[in-house]
Amino acid sequence: MADEKFTRQVPFFRLLVPYISGIVMGLSFGIPFSQLHLSLLLVVLFLLYMASLFFSSKWQHRWVTGVVVMAFLFLAGIVCTSNHKGSSVIKEGKNQEVIIRLLEPVEERASNYRTLGEVEWQRIDNVWIPIGERVMLYFSSKDTLMATLRYGSIVAARSSFSAIPEALNPYQFDYRDYLAKKGIYRTAFIQSGEWLVTGIDVNPLISFAYRLRGILLNLYESVGIGGGNLAVLSALTMGYKSLLDDETKRVFSTSGAMHILAVSGLHVGIFYATISAFLFFLGRIRRGRVVKSFIIIGLLWFFAIFTGFSPSVIRATLMFTLVVAGTAFSRKTNIYNTLSASAFVILAINPMLITEVGFLLSYFAVMSIVFFYPHIYGLLYVKNRWLDKIWALVAVSAAAQIGTFAISIYYFHQFPNYFIFTNLYAIPLASIVLYLSVGLILVAPLPFVAAGVGWLLDKTLLVLNMLVKFTDSLPHSVTTGLSITPSQTVVVILAVVLLAVFLESKRYAVLMGFFICVLLFFVENGYSHIQRDRQQEMVVFCVKQKSVIGFTRGEVFTLLHDGLSENPWDQYAFNLEGYMNKKGLFRGKKMTHIGFENASDGYDNGLSVLNSRYGLWVSFAGSSIFIPIGNSLNDMNAANPMAVDLLLISNKSKADLAKILQLFHPKQIVIDSSIPPWKHDDIAYLLLQKGIPFHFVEKQGAFILNMENDAKKT
Repeated sequence: MADEKFTRQVPFFRLLVPYISGIVMGLSFGIPFSQLHLSLLLVVLFLLYMASLFFSSKWQHRWVTGVVVMAFLFLAGIVCTSNHKGSSVIKEGKNQEVIIRLLEPVEERASNYRTLGEVEWQRIDNVWIPIGERVMLYFSSKDTLMATLRYGSIVAARSSFSAIPEALNPYQFDYRDYLAKKGIYRTAFIQSGEWLVTGIDVNPLISFAYRLRGILLNLYESVGIGGGNLAVLSALTMGYKSLLDDETKRVFSTSGAMHILAVSGLHVGIFYATISAFLFFLGRIRRGRVVKSFIIIGLLWFFAIFTGFSPSVIRATLMFTLVVAGTAFSRKTNIYNTLSASAFVILAINPMLITEVGFLLSYFAVMSIVFFYPHIYGLLYVKNRWLDKIWALVAVSAAAQIGTFAISIYYFHQFPNYFIFTNLYAIPLASIVLYLSVGLILVAPLPFVAAGVGWLLDKTLLVLNMLVKFTDSLPHSVTTGLSITPSQTVVVILAVVLLAVFLESKRYAVLMGFFICVLLFFVENGYSHIQRDRQQEMVVFCVKQKSVIGFTRGEVFTLLHDGLSENPWDQYAFNLEGYMNKKGLFRGKKMTHIGFENASDGYDNGLSVLNSRYGLWVSFAGSSIFIPIGNSLNDMNAANPMAVDLLLISNKSKADLAKILQLFHPKQIVIDSSIPPWKHDDIAYLLLQKGIPFHFVEKQGAFILNMENDAKKT
């Protein structure tokens, strides 16, 4: 009975489940039928639904209506997902003439300028063709006309459009896939002198939001806020993260405070409370409550636009909209139904948001807090008012982690061990910063008062940054190298859901399901450890203009590289971390790195390297690898070529490749990413003549030699 009562109270949840199932099906397996057939099937299901409603009063099998609705939503999820999956229609090639509208302000970076644009027209065979495709645009850092570009600028340009490169290393972050889910399939670098602003076309609301952001940044700077404090303040209050450097992001992430830099329900809630307080007088007049609600809802959505329309802001704004609307018309709202309704609306507009970690963390955190917070808070009665507030913060932090830790570990492979301690100061200080920011805006016309509020705001930010850095510096502040599989992530989430159901229903069958999920998790975890103990492979990574080779045996990893860096783990983190996390390789005593110049002797994972005047002789797991270095091989002669399993050619080799092939008979040749692309054609021509299998890392991606299987590429 309790379950039936719950489902009646959350109708949007019942609609959300089949719709999300359809989205997941569309993302995972694609569409088994043509979109036309699916659309016709949707029409048939809709007609069946209308027929079932007509006969429902006479028909005893009313469950058919529910089945038809669920089938309709399931197929709708598949169709909507397919509509958001696409490909580029922009013609590739040099000197393509296009008309582009800029969709956001230009961002200045270390080596160039970057912005997002929409190609509205492209000239093909002397005919202007409408395109309507978003592209990532780059401009030269030395371009003196960049100041003329702003949001909405219409630009006539001549440029070459190229596909976004795929990830070339195993388990590396796939930037191409990330942008494709946002509908971006091409990039272009526009040279100086190859573009001209011809006009401007803006959305007035968005344009005003960007202007307001600039005004606020100037206001913050005018009261003496700058540097790291300004970067954190702009992210915390406006969702503007361009000023944040990598170190600040790292420190906030490892300390467990990154969530306060993402504009979310906390920010929307404070904005709502501030507006509501200012409009208190409307509650005293006739129809004032309805007018107040419309004003609040309008301002909330402007705030959502102003802060970048992130999933967490959209979720919070939708929720507050539904709550405010319900209050205006004296309707009670169910928090779970409100959450489900907001998720349904967001995914109906853009189903691809379900792949964004921000969307998942936002909803899982709120759902977990709503359910688990009362249970955790109720475990302890605290009489002292201030201690009770501390306990409430602990309960909120723990409740949020219950719902999000599996997703966080899956995506970020780390866990902030002091997250409870961090939230004890981060959430109150973030709230103070937000209220002081509102106060600063209100007193901005009074310079003396604004200076005082600005000073308080700056010092509050200083304390926040100092505490976050202190937390990061504590021993064992973060556990890194964590890795769970997609199936383990699903099992953990299912276990949390079953635990919640048990706490409400007290059904021991549900508790048994919870323990089965826990058992499945540890069984798969044990199997993964067995697999990791057996793993044995060599990887030639793709690192631009570098030679980087990894040797994995069990959970021991050795990196052989041509650089002089004392910390290649950080230098090559973007290229290596995905592989290391997937393979369960942790930075520490089981990981070593060696440069070409000082490589010699044996290593922990059975790797043997002999450094000679001709190059590096490598022996690993029964395979022989030779890496030529220098030009000494040009003077060497041999009656019979020496057999090796793999010959690795890098820019360290100055010997003629034809001469090397007279001395060695390799089963496979790998040309690593230190060899420039302009040499590839000549190398390929020679190797094709010799009939030797070869692999270009720069073009084909990292080369993987699994010592238990045949060689394969990513």
